[in-house]
Amino acid sequence: MDVKGIFESLVAKIGLPEDRRIGVHTGFPVLDQRVRGLLQDKLYVVAARPGCGKTSFATSMVSNIVKFSRDVSCIVFTTEASEEEFLIQMTESYAGGVP
Repeated sequence: MDVKGIFESLVAKIGLPEDRRIGVHTGFPVLDQRVRGLLQDKLYVVAARPGCGKTSFATSMVSNIVKFSRDVSCIVFTTEASEEEFLIQMTESYAGGVP
């Protein structure tokens, strides 16, 4: 049996339609489709070279989670942005960007 067949049999066993997320919605449809949402008690690491947009991506994802899943807690660790820079990015992301 191939991977798609295994996935389809799991979906049939647990009774979820194929397009339903089982984790927290990130606000990024392609990511949600691939990982089926972020799962509780899992650690997700965003890694890339400096200046590639990791902090911007993480702040966008966290602000989406905060907006749409108010009962979910998020913790973000960054070694590249100061607390002030991170809070500014978080505020801009939550507000929908800079006009």
